[in-house]
Amino acid sequence: MVVSFASTSITLRTTSSEGTTESPVTINADTIVPKNGQTVSLSDLNPGDVVHVVIVRCKSGSVRALRDVFVRPPETAV
Repeated sequence: MVVSFASTSITLRTTSSEGTTESPVTINADTIVPKNGQTVSLSDLNPGDVVHVVIVRCKSGSVRALRDVFVRPPETAV
């Protein structure tokens, strides 16, 4: 779930068997953000949007979105 965003990153909340965490993910020019069938800018995302992110973990320990961020409306989230 989207917690917050800035011009170059998005903070996501994830929940797993290990608990709930919030992590920043870097967004760059290669990141595509489809929402409701259209490509949108990062600023079109809203806190609470449910997303699926394909990421790359960098050697530095940071996380970068890799090409795709798919937004799903909360009512269709699993």
